[in-house]
Amino acid sequence: MLSAMMAWRWSVAFVLLVACGDDVREDPDARVDTSCEGGCTTPPESFCPGDGTMAIFESPGTCNGGTCEYLRVAIPCPMCPVCDPCEGVVCDTAPPPDCDGDAVRSYAAPGTCADGSCEYPATTAPCPDGCADGACL
Repeated sequence: MLSAMMAWRWSVAFVLLVACGDDVREDPDARVDTSCEGGCTTPPESFCPGDGTMAIFESPGTCNGGTCEYLRVAIPCPMCPVCDPCEGVVCDTAPPPDCDGDAVRSYAAPGTCADGSCEYPATTAPCPDGCADGACL
């Protein structure tokens, strides 16, 4: 229960930090302390680290020890935050399948870019004997 309370507090603090609207701020961790239940499909918001780039986070993320983690990617953006976060982003490599409860979720390429992150259409198929590591048992 304590870890759930800490996760909630950290998530609220992160949201408040993003909502402040500062163009330049410390680099937030690419971890978002939320449950991996339902997949890791809500990355942190993009931000400007102050070096002429925009930091974006790939989605979906990966689940590590019950915590969603997202790969951070820097895209050129000299006038950050006024830039096209999808400029130069190619969404042609879909992520590997993952599990959503007792179902396997597969992603198809190509994807589309939204706020600098690639989103891929997903299909879900039930796994009668359960799902582990992106495959039916």
